[in-house]
Amino acid sequence: MAAASSFIPLRAAFAAEDLFHLLDNNTNVPTLSQYGGVGLLDTRTSRMLPDGYLSATVSIKNPDDRIGFTFQAFPWLETSFRWSNNYAYFGPDRSFDFKLRLVQETAFIPEFAIGMQDFLGTGVYSGEYIVGSKRFGRFDVSLGLGWGRLASRGTLKNPIGGTRESDFGLGGSFTGDYFQGPDLGVFGGIEYQPRIHNLKIQVEYSSDSYKLELQRSGKDYSFPLNIGVSYRPWSGVDFGLSLMHGKEIGVRLSLFTDLAADNSSNRIDQLPPIRTREDAGAAPSSLVTAPPPAAGSQPAAPPPPAAPRPLPMPDSDASIALMRQALAGQSLIVRGLTIGGNRIELGIVNEAFLRDTEAVSRAARALSATAPANIEEFHIITIANGVAVGDILIRRNALEKLANQASSPAELLLASEVKPPPASIVAYTDPNYRRFTWNIHPEMRQSVFDPDNPFFVGLGIGAEQTFEIGRGWWLGASQSILLWDTFDDIRRESDSTLPHVRSDIARYLKDGKYGFDSLQAGYFFKLGREVYGRGKVGYLEEMFAGVGGEILYRPFQQRWAIGLNLWAVQQRDYNRLFDLLDYQTVTGHATFYYETPWNDISLRFHVGRYLAKDYGYTFEAVRTFRTGVQVGAWFTITNVSAEQFGEGSFDKGIMIRIPMEWALPFGSRSVFDLSLRPIQRDGGQMLFGNTQLYDMTQSSSYGETMRQWDSVFRP
Repeated sequence: MAAASSFIPLRAAFAAEDLFHLLDNNTNVPTLSQYGGVGLLDTRTSRMLPDGYLSATVSIKNPDDRIGFTFQAFPWLETSFRWSNNYAYFGPDRSFDFKLRLVQETAFIPEFAIGMQDFLGTGVYSGEYIVGSKRFGRFDVSLGLGWGRLASRGTLKNPIGGTRESDFGLGGSFTGDYFQGPDLGVFGGIEYQPRIHNLKIQVEYSSDSYKLELQRSGKDYSFPLNIGVSYRPWSGVDFGLSLMHGKEIGVRLSLFTDLAADNSSNRIDQLPPIRTREDAGAAPSSLVTAPPPAAGSQPAAPPPPAAPRPLPMPDSDASIALMRQALAGQSLIVRGLTIGGNRIELGIVNEAFLRDTEAVSRAARALSATAPANIEEFHIITIANGVAVGDILIRRNALEKLANQASSPAELLLASEVKPPPASIVAYTDPNYRRFTWNIHPEMRQSVFDPDNPFFVGLGIGAEQTFEIGRGWWLGASQSILLWDTFDDIRRESDSTLPHVRSDIARYLKDGKYGFDSLQAGYFFKLGREVYGRGKVGYLEEMFAGVGGEILYRPFQQRWAIGLNLWAVQQRDYNRLFDLLDYQTVTGHATFYYETPWNDISLRFHVGRYLAKDYGYTFEAVRTFRTGVQVGAWFTITNVSAEQFGEGSFDKGIMIRIPMEWALPFGSRSVFDLSLRPIQRDGGQMLFGNTQLYDMTQSSSYGETMRQWDSVFRP
């Protein structure tokens, strides 16, 4: 017993180590620059991270410090979001970059890329470039042309010509003067990899003369040569030390990880084996073998086949109790379980695993070991919030062939039936089903990339309670209390001319250090197999209370869906208790959902009325990896002008959702959700949780079932 107990934490340690890729010797991961994207020191190269990699970079040097996130959205597209603090010129600033690969390197042709730097920010770092890179043994040589800030050294005359406008106030607008200006800069460098493992030496010539910093501060950072070293003690961690501008010491730390890396093999709650009826002893005669014939004797003739024996009738109550126990051992909640002829009808709720397909697999495996021998079909309905969201029929013989390695997961899928979920769960739930759940957990609240500070944080304790009082009817509440925070250091107050529906976030963080995030009653229902609905009333989120609902039409086996939502809300007081402010509004949207056939990218298009009573549309694009990690971006355009919107001109940002199951060595439905926007303003703001039905049905959808089937139904 001691050996087993010591093995579990050891395996958990291996899982954590694998998460951060500390032992992953991936030599295809290039060096990250001080801007956050792949490059040398202050210049870019055409190299890119492997597809699906996410990195975070912190660089400290004069005249500016930078914090950047870079995501390799596709093999050919690098995207970056950065916060910087320019001590010599502008102060805090946020910006977006992207780099697009044009040509991949061959034996004779360099790799080429084109990029835009700070193309949606204030323009302080705005610049465009074309760069090529070529390897020669241990040397990686890069040479590029730059525009804008990257042409401030003015090596050549720009053949495109034109003039550049500098908008260092609002930012966020497309200026239309990209690749223009009187001058063209030339930059380049060499990265050398000596025989010292994981060490690289970098030398570069920068086309950025930092003339704006010179004009404002009088300090000269124009020396063009920079030199540095980069050392990677582990493949997910990269340190850099450099001499910048001939006189300044720079320090860089980069962390990166592969969002597509499958860590399921390190989980301590592995899938149970599939048991055949022979394994369970249902047909013991088939396991008996005759003794070998004596030496020199003739083998006996095979006995005639035995007449089939009728299977004994099982004790129904005892069998159901045994199956319920096995399902509970897989952390599944049984809504209902009945035996009808040679089929089991099972309704389950999955609150333990990220993927409903894994819950179905675990249910089938548990039933394979405990169901009576005469059962031939497992009919499994997945249920969420009192409505059916998935319907799968698995034939036992096909499952047993998979256990005996006589078939594949694909053949099991062909033998199974994936159908539209039923409109009612009456046949799959106990008539008197009631359930109360609660949990207490660590709480972290954060304000990320504030214009004056990259990170404010609060730590405390949170609690949640849910009482399901009938099919689809429920009561819910969530509370939190902060024990320590840095929110009192937030100094900036909202200057918005619109109703302060979101820009007063600092007041909620400061005054609402204890309170409840939600207190509500709701009802989920279905109007048919493919039409879902819900209504909700109460304190809906930390800033708004009200009443409203949502309808979703999601046709089976289709890539698209349509939803409608409408809410009448009133703003809550800043202390997050029971008081309300005077502001009231009606908000709602029509949403079109589409799952593209390319790279697991899904699109959402919302059109309607926002919280500040402005009208417009929001476009979202999200890439989902097989691990469940999601990275995406959005922008919103409304009838609010750029001047009225304020700094940033329009709402935009990137989002990252990391399932805890990907980070932990066991199953979990918890998700770390982070949205990064240049600044929080009031235009184009939706009610939090206004579109819940699509995400609620996604895990059991036909497309998601097809994507995950092979990974959870391996023998």
